[in-house]
Amino acid sequence: MANKTVKDVIVAIQQEVATVSGIKAAPAYPPDKMAAFPFAVAYPQNGRIDAEFGSGTKGLHNIVVEVHLARKMLNVTVESAIDYVDSIPDEMWGSIFDNTFLSTFSTFQSISYEFTGMSWGGVETLGVRFMIEGVKVHKNL
Repeated sequence: MANKTVKDVIVAIQQEVATVSGIKAAPAYPPDKMAAFPFAVAYPQNGRIDAEFGSGTKGLHNIVVEVHLARKMLNVTVESAIDYVDSIPDEMWGSIFDNTFLSTFSTFQSISYEFTGMSWGGVETLGVRFMIEGVKVHKNL
């Protein structure tokens, strides 16, 4: 695995999120506004970078993935949003188990989520905010 960055991690995660049924857009870098719903955005929340023996580092990064749905018919929106509580983690863990992410990062520790009202670009949305915790990235310096 060549040296990878947090940007590389987000690109890899969004490529996999884009394959989840129903997701209309999952850009690598969040735009100011989105027209296609549901869409997903990802960004780093926080993390920690430690020195490793020798001349390298190990980063443990917490990456947020937000899935936004348009607030239209509330019952349909809620039902659709709840489906992502399973499908997004299933895609992320599946990509760990089949080594899809191996060229970018080695693993992550856990995924937590929050079902919540959100907004994007001034538009009120409903959706799920995931935290992919402890995304492990090794670098040789």
